[in-house]
Amino acid sequence: MSKPESEILDLEDRDPQRINQHLEVSWDTLIGEPQSLRSPECAWTLSQYCFRFSRIGVYTCLSVLFAPIAACFVGTCYAVFYFQYIWCSVPSLWLCKATCGITRSFVRAFTHGCLIPITTGFGYVLSEIKVKTQKVQEPAETKEEDDQVFII
Repeated sequence: MSKPESEILDLEDRDPQRINQHLEVSWDTLIGEPQSLRSPECAWTLSQYCFRFSRIGVYTCLSVLFAPIAACFVGTCYAVFYFQYIWCSVPSLWLCKATCGITRSFVRAFTHGCLIPITTGFGYVLSEIKVKTQKVQEPAETKEEDDQVFII
């Protein structure tokens, strides 16, 4: 019995989603000497080999030593995240939705039962107010007396 294709690890293409394509760095993309300034061929070739082997060698050593630890840490972080999401966030969200629904029903009943009749009554009373405007005639000039503040 063979495994389904989705379970078989592809050891050749380890970045099928191309999430780390920006890390494709080669010697030619990093180091370039102009025509007017060149190092000797042996220095150039030796530097290229040193770069390639140190990059591959150090990465291999680090990945052998620390990749399993990093994988455990990242796996643990995702496990904690999933646990928190599944067992805490989603039930809390449903509780909040249910509580908000009940609160909305109470507020709607209070509004329809108390506030709408009161505001409708105020609206009816205030709609019966009639305002007339007319121009006031200015009184004839009178003597100004210091004692008389208001003229009635």
